[in-house]
Amino acid sequence: MTLKEELENAQEKGLAFIPPYKLAEMTRLSNKIVKLLTDNISAVTLSYDDMKTVLRIVNGILEQGVHEK
Repeated sequence: MTLKEELENAQEKGLAFIPPYKLAEMTRLSNKIVKLLTDNISAVTLSYDDMKTVLRIVNGILEQGVHEK
């Protein structure tokens, strides 16, 4: 199956299609973010809840950049 066919198949099912090269880049970026959150060298250690709060803050900022007029 070609990428075009996979895209059409996903669209027919109402799903989002992420091409493999883009998914690989998104995975690399996600790994960097997790490393930033877990390799904390300051005196404050973040818990999982703290990390989720940081990600909610980031998501809120991103939503402000993508909004309807």
